[in-house]
Formats: sequence, C-alpha cells, structure tokens
Amino acid sequence: MKKRNRKNFFHRLVSSKDIAEGSKGIAEDSKELARHSKGIAEDSKELARHSKGIAEDSKSIASNSKDIAEGSKDIAGSSKGTAEDSKGSVECSKSSVRHSKDYIGSLETV
Repeated sequence: MKKRNRKNFFHRLVSSKDIAEGSKGIAEDSKELARHSKGIAEDSKELARHSKGIAEDSKSIASNSKDIAEGSKDIAGSSKGTAEDSKGSVECSKSSVRHSKDYIGSLETV
C-alpha cells in the first residue's frame, strides 16, 4: 500500500470511529429525551385530570351560588311581606286606639 493511501485509510478509520461514538451519544441523548417526554406526558395527563376536577367544582359552586341567590330573593320577598304585615298591624293598632278613645269618650258623655 502506498503511504498516501494508508494515510487516507487511517484518517477514514478514525473519522468512522468518531462518527460511531457521536452516534452512540446521540442515541443515549435521544433515549434520555424520550424518558423526559414520557414524564412530561404523564404530568400533562395528571394536570388535565386536576383541571377537569376544578371545572366540575366551579360548575357546582356556580349552581350553589344560583341557589343561594334564589333563596336570598325568596327571603327578601318574605321580609317585604313581613314589613307590610307589620305596617298593617301598626295601622290596625292605631285604629284600635282611636276606637278605644272614641268608646271612652262616649262613656264619659253618658
């Protein structure tokens, strides 16, 4: 073999070895990346499950808030009715006092 051909042969051999080592490193990095990607996918799945639970809780809270608002409206209506009843009772008491005064006045004139 000529000296020049031998030099090219060893140069190609070393280059192939370097390429093989680089490829091995890339394969190991790819394996590590795949492992991390799997972990990220699992975390995303867990996050989606929690998000679904939060959405369901929010829906329940909204429904409860609506029920509370309706109950408050009913209470306000009852309070208004009670206030009107109290006002009527006061008017009735005033009328009763007037009638009592009239009655007492009629007794004094007899």
